[in-house]
Amino acid sequence: MPNPQAYSRAAQMVPGFALTTGFSIKRFASVILLLFSTVFAVTADAFTDRLQWLAKEIACIGTYSNAEVGGGTKDDPTDYYKPSDIREYLANQSGDRTQTTTFYGVCFNYAQAAYNNILNYQSYYENLGMKKSGWYIAMTYDNPNVITLNDPVSKDKSTLKRNGVYLKENTRFNVQAHGNVPNHAWLWVYGKDGTIYWIDPTWTDGNGYVWWGVVQNGKEVQWNPSKEYCVVSITPNNESFAYFNRGNEYQNKKMYDQAIADYTQVIRLDPNDADAYNSRGKAYFDKTLIDRAIEEFTTALRIDPNLAIGYYNRGVAYFNKGNSDRAIADFSQAIRLV
Repeated sequence: MPNPQAYSRAAQMVPGFALTTGFSIKRFASVILLLFSTVFAVTADAFTDRLQWLAKEIACIGTYSNAEVGGGTKDDPTDYYKPSDIREYLANQSGDRTQTTTFYGVCFNYAQAAYNNILNYQSYYENLGMKKSGWYIAMTYDNPNVITLNDPVSKDKSTLKRNGVYLKENTRFNVQAHGNVPNHAWLWVYGKDGTIYWIDPTWTDGNGYVWWGVVQNGKEVQWNPSKEYCVVSITPNNESFAYFNRGNEYQNKKMYDQAIADYTQVIRLDPNDADAYNSRGKAYFDKTLIDRAIEEFTTALRIDPNLAIGYYNRGVAYFNKGNSDRAIADFSQAIRLV
């Protein structure tokens, strides 16, 4: 899987069916794309790894000075959340700038930020193992034993507003929330196998680890997070975060020159950002500047030799140039790494 950073990084994959060479090469590339997608979807723990990364990515937007720890509120110096650092960023999620500095207020904005990340990259999460359209903002009202799942909606369609986030109830469950706390918001995500996962980027376990787990036997059970998903392990560059995500939005809108400009800003801030080179390469590929795209993918792979998506992208680019030998070598490397 792509190497996730402390801020939102979608897998920028060039389309394997956009080839202009012979039929046999098209067919082979189609098989490789199918193989790559299949391996991507069934790689052990790839989906749960990504959910932990998502919790951390959202958590690392800012630093909390007073977080929920182990079911009780107390000062936790190992947490790195602070509402004042994230209020402007999270306000953009809802367009509402009345965010409070209380834990219970900000959690709704964190939940919507996580929700929007999956919305923006839905096919990526589904390839990893998420059920189609299977994610919701979970929340409790006054009763921590009743969890409602909600969809963010426009103001005119909402039945509830919390801290600038408009919600409409989808489903209700008699399930005990983690920490047994009322008036709180987080995320539920359904796996294709029926497992229900929950992630809460505003909670830690007292050691800086984001809270996450599964729903079992009528309650949310916390799973021990992997060590690399500790919220204190990396300090994000919020400026780089903004440029990268705006670049992704431009890319989705096929505004390739603007996307390239934003990815270039990310590289200016961090010349060793392999994901930014990979994404800039995809934008050049979409502009049919194949040689330049290959240069970008090659730079990304020089920085991160384990970037599977980079090998796949470069393989498709080589196929477009008719260089099937080099393409097959890159596809093979991508499959080996996934």
